[in-house]
Amino acid sequence: MKGQWIGHYIGNTSGTIILNVDERPTCFQGVAYLNEHDLSLPTTAALFKTTDKSRSLKFRTSLMLPINPQSALPDLWDKVKSHYANDVTFSKYADVNVSWDEAHILSAIDLPICEREKVVHELRYMGITAGSMFPGLDGACEQLKEQNFEI
Repeated sequence: MKGQWIGHYIGNTSGTIILNVDERPTCFQGVAYLNEHDLSLPTTAALFKTTDKSRSLKFRTSLMLPINPQSALPDLWDKVKSHYANDVTFSKYADVNVSWDEAHILSAIDLPICEREKVVHELRYMGITAGSMFPGLDGACEQLKEQNFEI
C-alpha cells in the first residue's frame, strides 16, 4: 500500500473520506470509503484507478457500492435500498479532481509484533481506534475486542 489519507470531501454531499492508495508500475489504484455527514444517505466504497502517476488527476471511479448497514460490507444498491427513504438514489460512478503530494499521504509501515500493545495504547490515547478509523460494525467490534480482551 502506498498510503492512507483521512480527510473531508465536499461535492453533491459532504462527509469523511478514508482513502487507501496502492502504487502500481504506471498508476495509482485503491478504494475510497465515503462516510456521509447526512446519516440518511448510505456510506460508500468507491474503487478507482488513475491513468498515470501525476500529482494532479482527473478521473472517474470504476465502481461505487453502498455499504450494507446490516453486514457493514459493500453490496449492490438493489440489496440495500430498502434501508433508505424512497427518494434516496445511488450513483454508479463519481468524477474526481484531486491533487496531492507525499507530505499528505501516510505511508504504511510494518512493526514487530512485540511493539503492538504499546503502539495500540499510544494510538488509543490520541483517539485513534479501530472504531474511529473503520466506521461501521467491523470497526466497532474490533474496538470492543481490543478494549475487553487480551489480543
